[in-house]
Amino acid sequence: SMEETEDLPFDSFFDEERKDLEMAIESDQTGSKIIPLDAHQYWTLKTQQYQPTIEAMMLLDAKRSKKEKQKNKFHEQETREIESHLPSIKDKDVIDLGAGIGRYTQLFASRGAKSIIAVDFIQDFVDKNRELHGADPRISFQCSDAFKVECPDLSLDLVFSNWLLMYFTDDQVDILCQRFWSWIRPGGHLFFRESCFTPIGGVSLSKTQEHPAKYRDPQFYTQTFQKRFDLIEHGNVILYEKKYGNPHQYYWLWKKKVGEES
Repeated sequence: SMEETEDLPFDSFFDEERKDLEMAIESDQTGSKIIPLDAHQYWTLKTQQYQPTIEAMMLLDAKRSKKEKQKNKFHEQETREIESHLPSIKDKDVIDLGAGIGRYTQLFASRGAKSIIAVDFIQDFVDKNRELHGADPRISFQCSDAFKVECPDLSLDLVFSNWLLMYFTDDQVDILCQRFWSWIRPGGHLFFRESCFTPIGGVSLSKTQEHPAKYRDPQFYTQTFQKRFDLIEHGNVILYEKKYGNPHQYYWLWKKKVGEES
């Protein structure tokens, strides 16, 4: 019913607004052909369409999501669930890749992180994160594609990302796996969460309306990262299964393999 879909994530009724977004970057010669957006174009358009808000970060449609309290409650529930799978943050050096406006940046700060590097490739998001959390001297902000980020070897205790790897090719994910391994100190952790099989709302998109994300089989991530990391915990985000019937929001917590050359 419409009542149940009031605050459905953006992707689940993507078809309605997708063409408008696509048309914004179509060239005159293409006629009716839809051009796939890359991740940067997609999020740039999102920023133009919605202000840098929590709803935009979660791909919740502000127009349908009428009740502010509901949105905030959902955000809090999700953050709490993700946090329950994380290792201790206290006194740790953390990088938050694809940080957006800082949904998790603020969590790491509140849990006593020693330092936090918040990275996003959309300047508006970085600016908003800085506006909200920049008074904290432990947090530094970087506008960069996650694939271009450089960190010294053995400089981090936690590499964290939420909905990031699905925007990269298989080869890029493999390279990122190597980089993460080199950045993380012995005993340090890697955590990521991805949409697998389908978009957030659990509805597959038509061929003409391409989203830049790759909704992979979760086995891909497990097989790629187990070469360099020990899997500590893996499961699905229960909130999305309960609320949207989507059991394919998966998370992985890894620990760096030590005592071997990777």
